[in-house]
Amino acid sequence: MELTKLTVKEDVTKPAKIKENVAEPKINLGYYQALCEDYKDAIPSKYMVVKTTVNGITFASKKEAKRYEDLLKLEKSGEVESLQIQPVYVLQEGFKLGKKKYNPIIYNTRFQLQRQNN
Repeated sequence: MELTKLTVKEDVTKPAKIKENVAEPKINLGYYQALCEDYKDAIPSKYMVVKTTVNGITFASKKEAKRYEDLLKLEKSGEVESLQIQPVYVLQEGFKLGKKKYNPIIYNTRFQLQRQNN
C-alpha cells in the first residue's frame, strides 16, 4: 500500500484577500429624509420631555405648560399684574469691527411676570 501526499492549493494561514475598492451602497437623500420623518415621533427626546399645548401655545415640556397654567391662575386672582410668554431681551446689539461681523447677544426667558405691589 502506497501513501500519497495531499497538497493544499491555498495557504490557509494567510487571511483571504479583501476587495479594497468596493463602494458602499448609497442611500437616496429623499428616502432618508422620509424615513426620518416617519420615525420622528418614535424617537424619545434627550431629556424624555413631551411637547404640550395649552391655550394654543406649544410648550417644550409638561412642566413648563403646568407652570404657565399656575401663572394664569395667579394672574386671574390678581397676585400677578402682567404675564408675558417667552420675551426676548437683546443684551448687546450686533456690530461690525473692521471686516468682522459680530452677532447680537440675545437672552430668551420662558416667562416674565410682574407681581402686584401690596
